[in-house]
Amino acid sequence: MKKIICHKDTKALRNFSREFFCLLVFSLFTIHHSKTQAQTISLDECYTAAAGHYPTASQTTLYQQIADLQSKNLQTAFLPQVQLNGQAVYQSPVVSVPIKIQGVDIPEQNHDQYKVSVDASQLIYDGGLVKKQNEILQLNSQVQQQQVQVDLYKVRDMVLQAYFNVLLLNQQKEILLLQKSTFDKKLQQVNSGIKFGTVLQAQADIINAQKISIDQSVIEIDANRDAAFQILNLLTGKQINSNTTFSLPSTITNDDAVHAGRPELTLFSLQQKNLSLQSDLSHNKRLPKLSAFGQGGYGRPGYNIFDNTFQPFFTVGLKLNWNILGWNTANHESEIYSLNTQIILKQQETFVLNTDLQSIQQNADIAKYNKILEYDAQLITLRKSIAATIENQMENGTATATDYVTEQNNATQAELNWKIHQLQLLQAEMKLKNTRGY
Repeated sequence: MKKIICHKDTKALRNFSREFFCLLVFSLFTIHHSKTQAQTISLDECYTAAAGHYPTASQTTLYQQIADLQSKNLQTAFLPQVQLNGQAVYQSPVVSVPIKIQGVDIPEQNHDQYKVSVDASQLIYDGGLVKKQNEILQLNSQVQQQQVQVDLYKVRDMVLQAYFNVLLLNQQKEILLLQKSTFDKKLQQVNSGIKFGTVLQAQADIINAQKISIDQSVIEIDANRDAAFQILNLLTGKQINSNTTFSLPSTITNDDAVHAGRPELTLFSLQQKNLSLQSDLSHNKRLPKLSAFGQGGYGRPGYNIFDNTFQPFFTVGLKLNWNILGWNTANHESEIYSLNTQIILKQQETFVLNTDLQSIQQNADIAKYNKILEYDAQLITLRKSIAATIENQMENGTATATDYVTEQNNATQAELNWKIHQLQLLQAEMKLKNTRGY
């Protein structure tokens, strides 16, 4: 009875161990699968990620913070300005009255003099100068931030290039692996013929050599693709790898919004507005400015220079400043701003011209690939037909393995070219989309 119990216990322990092992394997597989589950990413997502991750993007916030601090400094112009002044001097000649009047004692000033005072002023009216300066300050910040957007827009070209490099390399690898699978199947037939003595070993060697060549090409593709992954990761801050699925971007365009999405045009507009405000500022500088002031202090002598004792003193008043003769400087400055505005307009015209020139070439590329794709379809049909004929001839002994490999390569290359031309067409459309600002 004791042996039977031990046997049952051992059997139960084995069953428990087997169930625990299966559960552990399943859990590890689930965890691994969840980690390696393929993610899907789009070109627009890469654009957005790059715009937020690229180091230049952080400058936008910094420029705004600087503008806010400068604006606070400007607003202090309407707060009371208070200064503490003090001085101690020794004066060689002093004020004296060289007339002797009988019965009148006219004191002589001391050569050492001391004064401590608090000077205060309050700006009452500045002709709108601070307000205009603050508007220019905020607009300058917008110009700087828009320049950041212009720089970030250029990053789109790098993202686009790396993204389509991955798509092209994925397509090449897929076609090559399909070709290798075809060669594997054919090699099985050839090895069977070698076994029965109907086919020479050289036929199998030719196919094996081609498979090795494919493996080398795949290694090269994987290396180039890994480099493209690293570039995208650096640009976007994402974790993109071979498990990531790249979706094909949309080719929808909006011809009514030509150039409208380009940040350069917004930058030109802000620069022109900035010059207009600066022209207004030159006129504000000539307007009268009114302020109140006051001074209170303690020293020797005070305002009464004939009193040699330490005494308090104070004064208050209003002050008006008005540059009546501007010598036409405001008009000259306005002309300068007008000329600078014309320069910006010429820069804008140059930008539009250059983008139109780029668009002409990109439209030509699109037309070219559309035409090539029409011939690709015909070429694939012909190459596959030729490859099938050679394959039948090889089975009948009227064609060699070299002939078979050559025509299979031609058929594969035709299909690969078709896939590549499709992606190149899409890439040309995306470049046009970026150029035109759709």
